[in-house]
Amino acid sequence: MELANDTVLITGSSGGIGEEFAHQLAQRRANLVLVARRLDKLEELRATLLARHPDIEVDVIAADLALPGSGAKLAEQVGDRRIDVLINNAGVGLHGDFVDQDPERNAAQIQLNCGTLVDLTARFLPAMVRARHGVIINVASTAAFQPTPSMSVYGATKAFVQGYNAQIAVDSASQVIVAAEVTQETNDKRQLIPMIAQIVANLEQMPEKISADTGYFSEANVTNESVKDVDLYVATGREKHSGTPEPIGDPPPAGAGPKEAMHHKLRTADGREVYKMRKAIVEPIFGQIKEQRGFRRFSLRGKQNVRREWRLVCAASNLLKLFRAGWVLEMA
Repeated sequence: MELANDTVLITGSSGGIGEEFAHQLAQRRANLVLVARRLDKLEELRATLLARHPDIEVDVIAADLALPGSGAKLAEQVGDRRIDVLINNAGVGLHGDFVDQDPERNAAQIQLNCGTLVDLTARFLPAMVRARHGVIINVASTAAFQPTPSMSVYGATKAFVQGYNAQIAVDSASQVIVAAEVTQETNDKRQLIPMIAQIVANLEQMPEKISADTGYFSEANVTNESVKDVDLYVATGREKHSGTPEPIGDPPPAGAGPKEAMHHKLRTADGREVYKMRKAIVEPIFGQIKEQRGFRRFSLRGKQNVRREWRLVCAASNLLKLFRAGWVLEMA
């Protein structure tokens, strides 16, 4: 990516990785907005950078991003200035037994490492999308991939930054994975239609029935033109554990909307029979991958690499299942 004359905002830039980002990007003639708590350190870094690279612009903003609302305040201070690259580097790690740690300091750690990171991403991303130009880098840690004794909260916050949402679609008859994807979205609403499209592409046919949990439900999904010929069973909400209501056999009420119609469909005897099979179709595959294959975390970094790793894991799962079922590869 050509960075000359682009503007890069770096949080936690007064030292460590953030400071190194500033030096490296200044060499590539990027203009910089440096953010950290200590104004004196920022001014010192600004003077060094301008002495070495007099043709760039360097602005500094002193801000404590561990405070609630600090993301909004920083965005206001940046104003209308276009940010081409956002580097969420600011972070802190508290050390010691959790029972002895100050709850307020832990709350500030979570706010800085997670809350403000998400807030700044949400505030600067829309303009990048509109401009079809921009990069966001969220700095995590190897602590996201391993147990972190005496730093449990820090490890959890970095796992939050590095977290992925792994998806699979499984054929009910063969227990073979027919589609696999990885996202970084917190819910699955935007994944149902792409996953069905992937099933069609892989199998070269449209599935007759599809069941999915409540995370995948939206009225837009169940009324999408591409799935009009699929018998969908998508939960509209979580069932209460206090008791299961009796099945119903009547048609949905006249004028029922998509959500009400789907809720009604899942309460019919047929709907319940189809939906309950999810526990015997998808969930065992995740269990086999975790318990039998020992796969519990990704080894690679970056969404594209993680996607490839997840598809390799799913392919291995399929091959083992086929081999144990007596399938033999015929060589051409």
